[in-house]
Amino acid sequence: MNSGENSNSLNLSKNTLKQKKLDHFGITGNLVQGKGTQSENISIKRKNDENIKSTITATLQELEGLSGQALLRKILENKLYTLYDDNKHVYYQSCQKPITLRRSNDGARLKEHIITPMHIGKS
Repeated sequence: MNSGENSNSLNLSKNTLKQKKLDHFGITGNLVQGKGTQSENISIKRKNDENIKSTITATLQELEGLSGQALLRKILENKLYTLYDDNKHVYYQSCQKPITLRRSNDGARLKEHIITPMHIGKS
């Protein structure tokens, strides 16, 4: 075995050992294999941010000029939202939690929630 083969063998065993440690702790092999360059990751994040901004803009345009009960009715047209009998809580399936309205039959608080990046990311 020459020194080039020996060096490759050592690198391979080091990578194998690193991978075993990562596997043991439940970390995927993407870190060792180097999936995605930093510029690709930044590009993906930028694209996601642009998608969130365009979704917020579209939602705001759709709900523009609506308030109170009219706003709430428009939002509840989406079948993923469920208004509780008390008219003060709305359950959104993707967020898996109730959203408390400020006043009965008023969609202003719900509108504030649905234009957040966290909500859009879950929908």
